[in-house]
Amino acid sequence: MAVVLLAVPAVAQSAEPAGPRAHISQVGQENVVHLTQSLGANEAHISQAGLGHRARLEQTGGSVADLDQDGVGHRLAGFNTVGEPDADAFALQFDGSRLVLQQIGGMNSQAFVDQRDGSIASITQFGSDNAAYLIQSGGINDASVIQGGNATAWVTQTGPGNVARIIQ
Repeated sequence: MAVVLLAVPAVAQSAEPAGPRAHISQVGQENVVHLTQSLGANEAHISQAGLGHRARLEQTGGSVADLDQDGVGHRLAGFNTVGEPDADAFALQFDGSRLVLQQIGGMNSQAFVDQRDGSIASITQFGSDNAAYLIQSGGINDASVIQGGNATAWVTQTGPGNVARIIQ
């Protein structure tokens, strides 16, 4: 029996977040994503194109959500107090989580977001009749809302060191 030894170079690994990743793409009408990520360093990339899509989101521990909704009548929302999907509940992000939301199209596309403790929200809505409702509490949060067309932006921040930018 012969033994062969090979010299293998070390492989460098990137410093990307170690948490789970979700990549979701939906095309058509009235598709729904229910996403809950916890225990930190999670990533969610959601793409929805068409009519009337819904995304419900809850993340903790420095997670990242990138959501693109292209078309008409989309909504980002959350879960009610017993954990059931609720179109009127706010999407929740805690502990330094980050949301990048882009809604293109209009006709009542809506975003309901509640972030706490050092979280970041970037919401872009183009088209007409869009609305963004953002609550940030706990301090050191950052909010950016950019809207075109006839739109409504509502941002409430409590705690020290918060920053908000609204461009309409």
